[in-house]
Amino acid sequence: MSRNIQNGFAEVQGTRIYYEMKGQGEPLLMIHGLNLDTRMWDDQFEVLSEQYRVIRFDLRGMGKTVMTDQPFTMYDDIKGLMGALEIEKAHVMGLSVGSYAAMEFALAYPDAVDRLIVVSPGLPGMERSEIRQNDVERFQEVLQSGDLDRIADMEVQMWYDGPGQSPDPERQAGRDRFRRMIMDAYAQPPVTNMPGKLDPSPADRLHELQMPVLVVTGDRDYPEVRELAQRIEAKAPRVKNVVMEGSAHIPPMDQPEVFNQAVLAFLQES
Repeated sequence: MSRNIQNGFAEVQGTRIYYEMKGQGEPLLMIHGLNLDTRMWDDQFEVLSEQYRVIRFDLRGMGKTVMTDQPFTMYDDIKGLMGALEIEKAHVMGLSVGSYAAMEFALAYPDAVDRLIVVSPGLPGMERSEIRQNDVERFQEVLQSGDLDRIADMEVQMWYDGPGQSPDPERQAGRDRFRRMIMDAYAQPPVTNMPGKLDPSPADRLHELQMPVLVVTGDRDYPEVRELAQRIEAKAPRVKNVVMEGSAHIPPMDQPEVFNQAVLAFLQES
């Protein structure tokens, strides 16, 4: 690891949250998706740290952050991490489950968020498309088999390639990295302690997202994800919606240069 990277564990809500931080300037906090970890941001961490103080961390039960038995919320974990790092306000970016955590945090602590970036957004209770329902049913069967290779292969097909899509040989490096993280996640003990949810739910409070918001989706993702992006755009007052052609659910990994350009352009808007 580069000597310019500060890394360690922050004591937050009864656990030790692993984080990495690099760069100077305005803080930019990055939140990974389900069954992933800080590594999913490898293609953003170095590039964005040239202009921002970039912080990435592992959610509870993933990567190097251990799950605990006590009640917790993701938004208070984020607040606690920022407090431990003496950060009062940051740009906040999350992918998938990380995007939900980012929206929860922005609603629970709006004064702590400068700009909000939600990538492949999700909300609890989202209505699933028929293709998603069919894929989830097939995935549950594969999951019951306990075959980690088959489980990882299907997760990659659903989320990295996109439903019904073939692998893109030009994006194989990111695909391989994504698969390794999935394999590592399933090799860990299953997460049984779920975080508490913000009440009222962000699903009913999108209009309260008053800060500038960037929503990024891939045109190969499940249709309900793109529909949620449009819903956020319709409800929140200051939204920019970017659709990345050729990406599915993981744009930061499969098209990092295009993704980074979109993020930088948004952060630098006046």
